[in-house]
Amino acid sequence: MYPLIAILTIMTTVSIANASPKPNDVFREHVWKGPYVNAGNWQRVTDPDASHAGAAEFLPNPVNSVTLENLEGAVRAELYIEQWGGHAGTSAKRLRLNDNAWIDIPEPEGIPGDAGGSREFPECYQYFTYPSVPLPLDQLTAGENSFEFTCGRQICFDFGWGQWGVYAATFRIYYETSSPHATGHIASPTPGTTFADSLHIILEGDDDIEQVDFIGLYEDYDYEGNGIYRQWHYNYRYGKIKRHLGSASEPPYAITWNTAWVPDQDEPIQIMARVKNTDGTYYMTEAIGDLHLERTDRSVKLYKPFDVPGSWQTRADKRHRCKVFVAHDLNQATAARMILTTWSGGHADAIGLNDSTVVDKVGGSHTYSYDEIDLPLHLIHSGTNEFFTYARTIHHGIEVLWPGIALKVQYAGKIEKESTAVLTTNAQPLPSNIRLLPNFPNPFNGQTNIRFELARIENIDLGIYNLAGQRLLTLTRSQYPSGTHTLQWDGRDASGRSLSSGVYFYRLKSKNQSLSHRLLLLQ
Repeated sequence: MYPLIAILTIMTTVSIANASPKPNDVFREHVWKGPYVNAGNWQRVTDPDASHAGAAEFLPNPVNSVTLENLEGAVRAELYIEQWGGHAGTSAKRLRLNDNAWIDIPEPEGIPGDAGGSREFPECYQYFTYPSVPLPLDQLTAGENSFEFTCGRQICFDFGWGQWGVYAATFRIYYETSSPHATGHIASPTPGTTFADSLHIILEGDDDIEQVDFIGLYEDYDYEGNGIYRQWHYNYRYGKIKRHLGSASEPPYAITWNTAWVPDQDEPIQIMARVKNTDGTYYMTEAIGDLHLERTDRSVKLYKPFDVPGSWQTRADKRHRCKVFVAHDLNQATAARMILTTWSGGHADAIGLNDSTVVDKVGGSHTYSYDEIDLPLHLIHSGTNEFFTYARTIHHGIEVLWPGIALKVQYAGKIEKESTAVLTTNAQPLPSNIRLLPNFPNPFNGQTNIRFELARIENIDLGIYNLAGQRLLTLTRSQYPSGTHTLQWDGRDASGRSLSSGVYFYRLKSKNQSLSHRLLLLQ
């Protein structure tokens, strides 16, 4: 056994996953946040066929209601869900409106990516995320509407109790851009602006503006819990916007965005504003781009977790761990933070780094919490570091939610490149040489295209599987050069038989990676 010399490069995922609504959209929001009938401050959703004796107490799942007004002229609708992933492995999360057909709630596409452990499905990891589900307009009515949630069994870590949770659900109804609404535009900054540790943002708009919320597209900790670091960063808590750049409620509509802990950016930043009229109508402004975070006297680096365990729920005198890789000279470090999202973090007995406890617990009991905790610099070393949680409780335990525990470090001086670091043989860097892209079209009938990108020559095994993990068809098992490659699948198995409608997944394997995505076949 011998040490490996390596430089860790983590691929940045570029996405606008949370950019719904988008620039120039006009919409209204109707927030449901209870009444909750089977939990304290959230709604429990249980598999109707759960075999665990404790599940029966929470069945049947509640039927909720929301009053929707002013559907005249609506062009589309969606439901934005504040969603706790619940018991690890819970599958087939769905909703329905007014007793119509069930609608699938998508799983976070960026989980696990390259960062997870041996589990391949998002459901096998703890998360709190915010899916936006398109709703058929013809299933909505002006006035009172009923809606409900359900789920299936656990497809991993199965103890007979599929369960997840809803904290709030926001119905968004979109209208033509010509519909009446307050208008405005971001007057400052202008494209091409360069800034360092703060940015002053100003919106000029109408007199009937009630509030302006500023949102940015940049790379930072995955507060949205979807496995994506570069996106329009914001989320809701009980229908109120959080984790955005800031809000202004009176003219001049201006904020100062504190970027002291925002990581160094490899790409330009964009900003847009959500403008709320006094009548409750929202308007999204055009985005302002080509904004550059450039520091000359210091740097901030974000180290993303990998080897994140599935079902990270620590209890019964156990520990869970994830890793981060520090590829810079820590002699220049001036401050550090650990960042994590938890559910029931109050049940922890120790949270720390490299076997040293930093805090006993975070958050509360049976709810979620975002926490940033100062770290003593002497606990961090170059190369691979391990964050951990420990708990003695038998009851519930602390859940660390996706993306795991991340590390931010501030450095004196400009850090341009990663330094060479020594990795031990049990500390493997995050692979970044392959990307498996979403298939298109999806859903599909007839044929779909499956694409993957290679940074170098690789031996590839690409197959189609059912939800039980059974291999149905091998699309290819061959060597491919670097570049983008596209294969087609016509919905048939290895025997040439047409498969029935349903959810399947395609898995790509190389020597060092295994990646998968879901697809929906409609016959």
